[in-house]
Amino acid sequence: MRLEQIWRYPVKSMAGELLASVEVGPGGLSGDRRVALVDPAGRRPLHPLTAREIPQLLSFAARWESGEAFISGPGLAAVSHRDPAAAAALSQHVGRRLEFLEMEDPAVDDSPVHAVHLSWVSQLEAELGAQVDPRRFRANLYLGGTSPAPEGSWAGRRLRAGAAALEVVDVCRRCALTTRDPAAPAQSWPRLLRHLVERRAEVLGVYLATAVPGVVRAGMDVRLD
Repeated sequence: MRLEQIWRYPVKSMAGELLASVEVGPGGLSGDRRVALVDPAGRRPLHPLTAREIPQLLSFAARWESGEAFISGPGLAAVSHRDPAAAAALSQHVGRRLEFLEMEDPAVDDSPVHAVHLSWVSQLEAELGAQVDPRRFRANLYLGGTSPAPEGSWAGRRLRAGAAALEVVDVCRRCALTTRDPAAPAQSWPRLLRHLVERRAEVLGVYLATAVPGVVRAGMDVRLD
């Protein structure tokens, strides 16, 4: 297999950044999901919000640099999350007061690293008879090359890329976020999630935890032990 693409999402539920290489440590990719958006006036003021609740978050992208997330999107052009203008622009765009919260641990739903083999996406496209943008699945690592066994057979095995080793913790069960088009978040495709539930037990992708830290690079060979 090959590591085709590496994606980092500095702000939870925003679009991410495509990387050539990155350090993978105990908390996952360096800079991944280290900032979240919260509603200070909400019922759970420290609860990280997601695009399931606010699809417009996908209209913004973040890149990580020197410990800060720089936000670009409607009304913003590479503004640090620490600049009050960033929260103000987001709040105005979504019609709800939002603030950025720096996370002590990555704001992940399960394990810190998520991988998808592109052949699984191709199989899904064949079943649906429609094109599926792999970015819908918000993986950190997109793999290519030899078509692998189904996700369920990966549990307990290790994915090795260079010096790094990642242990497969579980399959990834999908949520409504997959129905949102990364290029047009206002558009929803319920059929996709319905198909995943009915035909694939909600599964596409795997969750991983870092067993051995190391740098991974796009284009490098990957093996599953």
